[in-house]
Amino acid sequence: MEIDDSIPKGIIKGAVAVLGDYVPDLTCKRLVAALREYQDDVIPLTLTPDEAAKMLNVSRPTLMKLCNRGEIRRMAIGNKVKIDRESLMAFIQRSVIPPQTGGDTACP
Repeated sequence: MEIDDSIPKGIIKGAVAVLGDYVPDLTCKRLVAALREYQDDVIPLTLTPDEAAKMLNVSRPTLMKLCNRGEIRRMAIGNKVKIDRESLMAFIQRSVIPPQTGGDTACP
């Protein structure tokens, strides 16, 4: 599973622009590779519905509709609803539209 498909391209470019002052040889591809390597440290195993909705850039009700349709798994931990990271990432992977042209897929 590739984490770069779950991060908007503008955020990757912005992170490279900001961090570039501190890491002169940082490129979009290097940042994406680092995020892949440390995915487990970056994204927790479970997320709150608000966190998952923010990740998808959708409202909480839209996220819950996706859960109700079985497209994203949710679970109850105590009296809290949590969203499964792997299920969320799989949904993102299924939703990706392949690029029309070749080139660097990490940064357009």
